[in-house]
Amino acid sequence: SNVSAVSARPCSMTRISRSQTLLLWVVMVGATLASKIDRRSVVDRHTVRFNTQGPITLNESTVENVVTVGNGEIGFTVDLTGLQSLNASYHLPGFPLYTQSNWGWHTPDPTLYGVKESPFNADGTLNYVYENVTVSSLDQRRKGNRTVPYQFDCSTYNDPALCSWLHSFPARVNLGQLSFVLPAPPPPPPPPAPPLACTGLGSWCNAGDRSCQTSGKSGVINVTEPAAPVPGPPGCTAVASCTWLHGWHNAPFCALPDGRIQMTGVTPGKANLGHFDGSCDRIQWYNEFDHSVWCKLGSDKCTSSPSPGRRGGAAGPFKALDIAGVAQSEQTLDLYTGAVSSSFTYADHDAAGGTPVPPFTADVITTVDSESDTVAVRYTAPTDSGLSVQLAFCSLAKSGASCDWAPFTGDGNGPPTNASTSVLGNTVAADGRSGRLDLFRTQSFDTYSVSCTYALVSGPGTVEMKQTAGNAFTLALSDGVPGSASNRTVELSCAFELNCCVGTKPPVSQTTLSGKSVVSVSDAIANTAASYSKFWEDGAFVDIAGGTDDPDAFELERRTILSMFLLRSQEAGSVPPQESALLYNSWTGKHHSEMRYWHQTWMPIWGHPELLAKSDEWFITRLENASSHAAHQGYKGCRWGKMLGEANPRGLGRGDGTKPLLYWESPNNINPGLVWHQPHVVYMAELEYRAAKNATAKLEVLERLKDVVLCTAEFLADFPERMNGTGTDGAWFDLGPPLVTASEGDGPGGVWNSPYELIQFNFSLDIASTWLERLGQPRNADWEQVRVNLAPLPVVTLANGRRTYNRHQNCLPNVFTPGAANCGGGPKSHPALTGALGCLPAGYGVDMEVMNATLHETLEVWEWDNCWGWDQPMVAMTATRLNQPAVAVSTLLMQAPTNEYLPMGYNHPTKSGMISAYLPGNGGTLIAVGLMAGGWAGGPTGEAPGFPAHWNVKAEGFTPYF
Repeated sequence: SNVSAVSARPCSMTRISRSQTLLLWVVMVGATLASKIDRRSVVDRHTVRFNTQGPITLNESTVENVVTVGNGEIGFTVDLTGLQSLNASYHLPGFPLYTQSNWGWHTPDPTLYGVKESPFNADGTLNYVYENVTVSSLDQRRKGNRTVPYQFDCSTYNDPALCSWLHSFPARVNLGQLSFVLPAPPPPPPPPAPPLACTGLGSWCNAGDRSCQTSGKSGVINVTEPAAPVPGPPGCTAVASCTWLHGWHNAPFCALPDGRIQMTGVTPGKANLGHFDGSCDRIQWYNEFDHSVWCKLGSDKCTSSPSPGRRGGAAGPFKALDIAGVAQSEQTLDLYTGAVSSSFTYADHDAAGGTPVPPFTADVITTVDSESDTVAVRYTAPTDSGLSVQLAFCSLAKSGASCDWAPFTGDGNGPPTNASTSVLGNTVAADGRSGRLDLFRTQSFDTYSVSCTYALVSGPGTVEMKQTAGNAFTLALSDGVPGSASNRTVELSCAFELNCCVGTKPPVSQTTLSGKSVVSVSDAIANTAASYSKFWEDGAFVDIAGGTDDPDAFELERRTILSMFLLRSQEAGSVPPQESALLYNSWTGKHHSEMRYWHQTWMPIWGHPELLAKSDEWFITRLENASSHAAHQGYKGCRWGKMLGEANPRGLGRGDGTKPLLYWESPNNINPGLVWHQPHVVYMAELEYRAAKNATAKLEVLERLKDVVLCTAEFLADFPERMNGTGTDGAWFDLGPPLVTASEGDGPGGVWNSPYELIQFNFSLDIASTWLERLGQPRNADWEQVRVNLAPLPVVTLANGRRTYNRHQNCLPNVFTPGAANCGGGPKSHPALTGALGCLPAGYGVDMEVMNATLHETLEVWEWDNCWGWDQPMVAMTATRLNQPAVAVSTLLMQAPTNEYLPMGYNHPTKSGMISAYLPGNGGTLIAVGLMAGGWAGGPTGEAPGFPAHWNVKAEGFTPYF
């Protein structure tokens, strides 16, 4: 294969007058306004319904059918009960039941993770040794050959524990779990001693911990003979140690002669009491704070039947629901109102030592208030069922996962992150039928509040929210009348709010938080319904399936509508989203800056620029961090980090206040070398400007984002250099080395001039100069000089005669050859070379014939099971711009493991095994559909020009894409 370069030079951004812009708008969307779509009907076509008949077993489909309700700032994920009742079952396969937010983060004390020296200098900057990367340059704008500090190869230059800590934290926390619980039977009396004396020596698992029983590693409790005598009564001849992080170790384990067991040193200030339960291989604990069962690892007493005790089971005189007890369930997510309705029948099959409760049915409505971060629940159940709700808290895991439950549920004996729960107030009305509980959660410097109001709306009895363990609080309902057929309805609203601190917001006092009113359940339901109705009726919309019987149209419409709900409910907030949105922590909850394009670009295209504007504030308030990053490397302007969490500027590393560190890069050999997220900041702002409703709104966007756009453009113009010995060897401005392309898996040393990034830089610098003109200033001559002299796109001639683009100039012989050097081994990972036309417009150096050949070579030879969920939408956008709608549709619906979409709508990249829900795939679908429905500048006119004509797609309200 021959490596060459396209000779066509980039041209300037096409300029059209305001009157031409108006005409284009009229031509492209005006016709659709005359035939308004019945949006409610289209949305209702895809109402999510899960109907399950018992006995219900834990399997992939059960666990994948989780539902998350949210307002863009906080998300609450529920199981088939409408709450987070079955966390022990749902957690392990990849869909934990969490409550996550954009503001709930924790940065634990690094010394607890083995970090020897403070990660921060006195002024607040990182105490970090950077790798100095040599840059050989002929560029006259700076000093030529030099070294540039990068956070590559962290552990070679730094304490490995520091590298791990910086990579893992800050991490998002699980703010709290709301679950249904039932009254537990009284602790059983100790039985007679077994025929044989039991020592308890060996390895034990909680009877409900499948992972422990399967792996024999995680969650194991080892009871061994001690190295030294154990103090205590006769029988204290063993010690118990657990394998989870910072749990108890060498706690005295006393197997008493009468079959009873006593342990100390596990729960502060208390002795844990239990007994061997009919066998030396089974232990029943019978404390007020722990009713769990242990089974001897490898024995027949270890079964898959869950029991309360780990992963958020019940605390105090209550027990958790068991998935095996759910006889049937029906659940409906009303996409139009943002509420989920659940109905489940439960048979209390585990009632040893107590009177079994007859099977009962509970009806539940769950939502998240659109005006506050409040979870609102209303449930109705038979009075004599005793069904109640528990609020429990966990600790942050060492890995950066959101949650690590204490060994004894609810008692807070998890990792030593100084996590604690304080009661600020607990009041009950005089009639005993309503009340309020105010809590304050402390995790070192990171604090938040939880305020819950509750009411017994109908039915007999009284209600009070009591503390049933150190970190667990339960609605205690007075006993019902045995055999009574009456029902009672309970309402519970729990408001979560940050105290300290994320970004530039000052801390809020505990008094202020506990003094705020909490929205009622009825008002929350009404607020959210109004908010979602407005979302669906405002902005753009498309009816894909209404004019055809093609099942592909229905499936694409299903993915589109469900993706709109998922991203509106979980990603329309103040912080760029993480890959798994508000479900759980992927990459410890940090957002990936390059993925903001895939998560949120659909918003202005679909006529919702106000949603994108919410996360703009993140960039505005972190300009100083980005400019410091660029300056540290010797560049002008602002360079944005890649994998970022929300640091607490008033917590660890706050320094003397001269260098406010609101985030830090997560060091590895990929993150610091990426640049393709830098242009996103510019052209997403441009889309927001174009989507603004009128001249006043456009001016507001310009004024609000000008500093972000122009500072980023300064870096975009300064980063390309006339390289010496690499790239074009001084003939053009090169991108890299060092460079890691959007495809990843290559670089940073042997990579330069990738097509996608070259067009990104060209296009974004043109936009930035256009912003200068809108602000009454001339175009920046230096930016123009760089832009029009960027290196040509690398082209290769394949063995089949096709001339295609290459992944980058030094990918040898070419990306379509398996095992290719310097580019990740060939045609796998992200096919980002197609993004140079698709995500980006024509007119900046792309040869349409070469790109057409690139498109079809990619479709034919790419390893589609080794990519990610935004790759199909990206390639579909390329096909759309090449006027191939059938190819675009088939690509969007490609049968590939990475392109699966669950019944709830989540992109589910099963092949990767790293993540169970990948929302950049959902966002990519919305961008692609927006391009196909709304058209693009310079493209064909008419309604929905990117769809097959025979589908008769209706579209309205779209902002035409570039």
